[in-house]
Amino acid sequence: MAMHSGLQIGGQRVLLGGFHDHWARTGSDSAALLLAAMNYYHYDFICLMDGGPADTAIKAAVEAFSAHMKVYLGRERFFGWGHVLTVNCDAPELPATDPDYRGVLATLKAHSGFMALAHPQYSLTRTRLFETGEIDRLLDDELIDAVQLELSPEELLWLQHRHAAGKRTSLVGGWDMHMIQPVADLPRVLYGPQRRPDGHLDSCGSNRTLVLAEENSLAAIAAAVRQGRSLIENLRTGELLGAPELVQWLETNGYREAITALDRERDQRILRVTQPAVIGQPLALHCSTAGTLRVPGNQEPVELTTDAAGAAVLAALPPVTARDGSHFPVAWAAPGQRERVWAVAVEHPIQLDVLPLIHDNQRAIELVLRRPFHGQVAFAFDGLPPANVSLHGTETSAIVPLPDGAPARLPYQLVARTADGITRTGDGVLTFVCAPRFGGDWSQVPLTAVDAAVFVPALGSTYGAHRPWPGSAVFAARFQVAWTTDALLVRIDVTDKIHFQPNDWRCLFEGDSLQLAIDPLSQREDIEGAIYSFIAALTPAGPELYRWKTPSGEPSVKPNTALGGRGLTATPRDGGMCYQLTLPWSELLPAGAVVGARLGLFLLLSNNDGEGLTDVLHWPQPIPGMWIVPRQWGTVTLTA
Repeated sequence: MAMHSGLQIGGQRVLLGGFHDHWARTGSDSAALLLAAMNYYHYDFICLMDGGPADTAIKAAVEAFSAHMKVYLGRERFFGWGHVLTVNCDAPELPATDPDYRGVLATLKAHSGFMALAHPQYSLTRTRLFETGEIDRLLDDELIDAVQLELSPEELLWLQHRHAAGKRTSLVGGWDMHMIQPVADLPRVLYGPQRRPDGHLDSCGSNRTLVLAEENSLAAIAAAVRQGRSLIENLRTGELLGAPELVQWLETNGYREAITALDRERDQRILRVTQPAVIGQPLALHCSTAGTLRVPGNQEPVELTTDAAGAAVLAALPPVTARDGSHFPVAWAAPGQRERVWAVAVEHPIQLDVLPLIHDNQRAIELVLRRPFHGQVAFAFDGLPPANVSLHGTETSAIVPLPDGAPARLPYQLVARTADGITRTGDGVLTFVCAPRFGGDWSQVPLTAVDAAVFVPALGSTYGAHRPWPGSAVFAARFQVAWTTDALLVRIDVTDKIHFQPNDWRCLFEGDSLQLAIDPLSQREDIEGAIYSFIAALTPAGPELYRWKTPSGEPSVKPNTALGGRGLTATPRDGGMCYQLTLPWSELLPAGAVVGARLGLFLLLSNNDGEGLTDVLHWPQPIPGMWIVPRQWGTVTLTA
């Protein structure tokens, strides 16, 4: 494949990329959409900030399908006073509660290939470092390589003041990606003239960074940023932000015209897929221009040469996903041309869901087949005999009885195999939590404990997992769920001796709080389009309930709504806090008060003792990155 890094403008190479990028936390099992988005925006590099094996796998996938895009591995480190972006950092683990930010920053910078202070308008960073002017001193004293801006009005005014004072300001941007948004009627091939990434991928920053560097290496990129040779481009408005002389130089030397030409060339390259892509089946690919297509193989990518009309056939699509649906990458190249990369929607021939079933006080598994197939499904459990189901290709569901004594929280492993040898594996946790009709006495409602290591995310695996869990005597919870004809009731008793929550609805999750998410029909999707989510806390102004997410296509209830104390009581007790949520069924549509109904449920508890978010607990299981994958949640069953 041809090598093309950056743009040549006025005798200078300009690289495009990002410094605060996440993908592992989106819950995706494929880097195809990330690849397609990077290519759409002409990226030369990104810096991934989740750390660990997931980012290593993403780097390998991106660089296997792109001849020029580079992925640099980093980690976003969290402290009570701010977030720090580090790349190629071998610094020791530093306590999230360490108040000596200058000492911490000096250590991180000494051990990093690149280091920047993230989003200065974020929570305590704003009050401790930004509004006090300390951020200027950190830059001027070269304790940080750069500041990552998110283009808020406050940040832009600060930048204007620095320029007016003649100070050099090293800037970087980034997507700070959190999730994949549900979008109706997506085309099979992404991204292109019909559908751009913005609005589908949650690009919090919505910007890209321009770096005047001659090579696409971290050393060259970092050196240029430190010298003030970087800018940020607002992808929604096209505005360039940075040193005025750099902005003027880019404008004078035709940067906008060069980007317009790249966009035009990108949009003239079109990939068509005329039938659904299904694992194990052949797939015809039609490109608007002849060339070489790099596509997934069983182990490594393989190359297909198109005919003169741009057509090629993949004999059998390999197993690129273990989900109902996902995306796989297709990269086009031709001599002397810039590469083009797309993400193509793919379906698995085995599509199923595993749900807990409670009937006459007996526990069983209901296997729901979204796509009937002929074959076998085998379950394995810890401490219980395995179970097997034979399917004949006509069933839409099957019941797997469980023996007496099956626990209320049951992890499982699954292997499903079609008669012609296509396999799908997976694992999960079944929860048999009963929510009885409320009779006025909480002592009659079953308790579910969140007080063991199985609910503790691994350090650094998700936001808030910043120290070893201090144990159930310090931070734990018990919750109960009940219902009336009017509302769903949730009572959560939290053990936490120090209550700290100074924030309002915008940053409740940074202090002591709980997040509650509900999948109203237990649809158990792989993205968050069918859910409600709430954040609850006791603030200095009183109980505060914030409704963050609502299902797509449910216009009667608005997302991103501060509800104040409506529907929430928060009562301090000795050594903890008791929250009670009253959620009207009219605001949880299409769920309702029906005996036997099942609701998906996820609970996230956060602990902050005044020096930064240090602990989180997840029920029913730890979910890396963001938690918005309802298929991995627990289930609550409404009972009489």
